[in-house]
Amino acid sequence: MHLVYLYVNEYQILIDLEFNFDSNSRFHYADGRLKLLSKDTHVPADFFSVVPEFNSIECVSAIVGCNGTGKTTVAKILKNLFVEGWWLDEYIVVFANDSNNKGFAAYYRLKGINGNCRKLEVENLDPSAIDIHVDSEGISKHFALIYYSPHFSTEFGFDGRPITSRSRVWRQSEADNNYVVSDASVSACVKSTLQEVASRNSFASIVLCERRRILTFLQDIAGDGDLESALELPIKLSENAAYVRFDDQLFNHLQEACAGNPFKTHERDSPMFVEDDDPPTWRTTFNKLPEELLSHSFFKVIFCYIGLRLMEVSSYVSGSSGTLTEVAQKLFDVMEWVVNTATASRVETLENDIIQKLSEIRASDWGNDNFEEFGLLVDFLKAIKKYQANFCDLNTPLPLSDRDDVKINAYLRLMETYLKIRRDHDFLNFGFSLPFSSGEMAYISMWARLKDAIRDAETNKFSLGNKNLIVFIDEAETAFHPEWQRELVRRTIMFFGAIAKNWQTQLIFSTHSPILLSDVPSGNVVFLKNENGRIIIKDDKRRKGFASNIFDLYKDSFFMEHGTMGAFATSKVNALLEKLKTRQPNIVRRELDDVLSLAKMIGDPFISRLIWRRLDALIDDDGDLRVDHFEEGTRI
Repeated sequence: MHLVYLYVNEYQILIDLEFNFDSNSRFHYADGRLKLLSKDTHVPADFFSVVPEFNSIECVSAIVGCNGTGKTTVAKILKNLFVEGWWLDEYIVVFANDSNNKGFAAYYRLKGINGNCRKLEVENLDPSAIDIHVDSEGISKHFALIYYSPHFSTEFGFDGRPITSRSRVWRQSEADNNYVVSDASVSACVKSTLQEVASRNSFASIVLCERRRILTFLQDIAGDGDLESALELPIKLSENAAYVRFDDQLFNHLQEACAGNPFKTHERDSPMFVEDDDPPTWRTTFNKLPEELLSHSFFKVIFCYIGLRLMEVSSYVSGSSGTLTEVAQKLFDVMEWVVNTATASRVETLENDIIQKLSEIRASDWGNDNFEEFGLLVDFLKAIKKYQANFCDLNTPLPLSDRDDVKINAYLRLMETYLKIRRDHDFLNFGFSLPFSSGEMAYISMWARLKDAIRDAETNKFSLGNKNLIVFIDEAETAFHPEWQRELVRRTIMFFGAIAKNWQTQLIFSTHSPILLSDVPSGNVVFLKNENGRIIIKDDKRRKGFASNIFDLYKDSFFMEHGTMGAFATSKVNALLEKLKTRQPNIVRRELDDVLSLAKMIGDPFISRLIWRRLDALIDDDGDLRVDHFEEGTRI
């Protein structure tokens, strides 16, 4: 089941527009009548199957148009139809039951007399071949919708119903678990991160969450050779590894600061800048920590956290720099207790003793929200112990090709718990041994978010019914090299064919890429254009798509009415042609070298030949202007 037609009477900049997404079934609406049009082209069944085992892609469609013509607005309409039901005054949406388009389902709302809904009549179609429903409340029973965008925008991810933490899923009501839209856009991922973490430094937490998402994805596909090959990941998993490292330099700076030697590269208002003649007791206590404990990662981590928290609190609380809040005082008590009781023989049991002591503090006052920090800290320390039990040391890398679920889960759990307790300074650093470029990161991140969205769909109740999926991919090619753009449609088909085998999937690409458009049949493409301030759909046969030449696509399908050459180069060439177009060109001797240099720079062979023909008439065999006598500055 897939979307073939959408009519919108009015929504934002889209007024009285029809969107046809499938060459095999094109409709036209006028005066209460929906008419099935005759076919100009026919896309064969299973046309979008790349390999026989991945044949779940029913349809691939595209929307193109200049910026501001409403491509993303179409995604918002679909989201609101799926979530809000009949919120639009007038609309028609038609779905085909299968890739052969043998049957249809239509949902509509049309204004009638006295506010009643007008009856929709259908022409050129047997009534038994189409189920007609007033309003759109039943759509969510049949479909899941996934939206992906690499851009940050408050216009899509933050409006509508609330989304749940981490899953980025819209729902029909607060009490309804029938989730219908999964948002994999940057906006939604940022939103879910802010809901999840309690960190003060939200930006760094967003980065960590993205690394966690990517690592989970890379681990998931490490054992799937077909999928890894289809996506052609930029770095082979066998050559890369994830790591977590303790920042020894930060700990040393903290020790220096507590000893009265401030870290000079920090700003004076930073918690790490200390200039007290009479340092508070906690700093003195910090420098008494036993060396035998600090040789163990567990103790270094917990004391670094406590030291940073005490430094932070004493720097920001008004009054004496030794003033501590209730939470900070409890942390100091734990540190002081360790200094007074630790012995070399107790190192092995002291880890559990610290966790127990923090647990008791948390349990002492469940009504005090400030004490929630102790519970999060306990979870974090338990995660460290589990990680060390599997890796022995924090600095041991985790190969991305490693399929040991115990190790993977220990690493991810450590990252998740750290996200909840981290503050202004990162004392643990998570990353990859071979760093990705920004384009590679965008590429991997896209697949990771889409896989997250499929997981959301698989785990929510609505997926137990009809498994029909619409994936709206909004300008995904932005950060990709043309070669990756050339492969994007095929790889996306392979990707969803592999991870959504139980779904019947339709892909809708919103794009500015002519290379991507050349993979989509022209009858499956919506061409949006702003004409005199009104958005229209250009539906003539000149608009090209599948297997078309890139220059034809730029000119006809992307409305490049001013040519395909850059505007700066065009202005330079036009200025030169203006100088050369008359019998007495507007050139002086001192300009000749610049004119010749510009002529040699022009890459287009037709324009280059035109200019050189005109120059040849002005230049003699010695390369000088064809004049016998003239003074500097004289025009010829």
